[in-house]
Amino acid sequence: MNKRSKKALKNYVYRRPLTGSKLVFLGALAMMIWSVWECVIRVDSFDSIFGVTVRFMKEKGLLREYIEELLHDPASRMELINPVILAAISLFALIVFFSSRFWKPGFLAIPVCAAIMFFHTTGNMIFRTLNLFETIKFASAGAVIAGESMNIVSALTRKRQYRKQITARKKERRLSSHVTRKTLIPERRHPEIDM
Repeated sequence: MNKRSKKALKNYVYRRPLTGSKLVFLGALAMMIWSVWECVIRVDSFDSIFGVTVRFMKEKGLLREYIEELLHDPASRMELINPVILAAISLFALIVFFSSRFWKPGFLAIPVCAAIMFFHTTGNMIFRTLNLFETIKFASAGAVIAGESMNIVSALTRKRQYRKQITARKKERRLSSHVTRKTLIPERRHPEIDM
């Protein structure tokens, strides 16, 4: 397929908005709001407690031991990693937000959103169930997955329709050129008639 054909195919696919683009747009927006808000809350609460503890440990000369212990404890390590993961999710949501009208990013967005659904900021099942943020996260990731799936199906259907139209046009041209050639060839006279 040459450059011109690729451009024509792209124009055909995007001539109307893809069916799931609005759903992806809204899902990514909700995901971005959730991740930024939760990241800010976690950093703020962590900063106030962590700052006091670090100052205390520094005065006692136990800062190095405290940080080592903090990194070895799974729950504490998760508290340190959570804001980083939430910041990465908000960056991902921003990318999905701006690429919501395209279909190819869906192949990356769908598995990442599935992973986000299984990401939890807390290990406590009761807090997970009662946490409104978990519901927002789940709904936004689900909306992006559904919208991206719709975009992919819509784009592939349009590509197939475009190829069918091109094939039909080529067939039509071949038939019309064959008929034209037949009508333009002069009739040959039989030698016996001329005599």
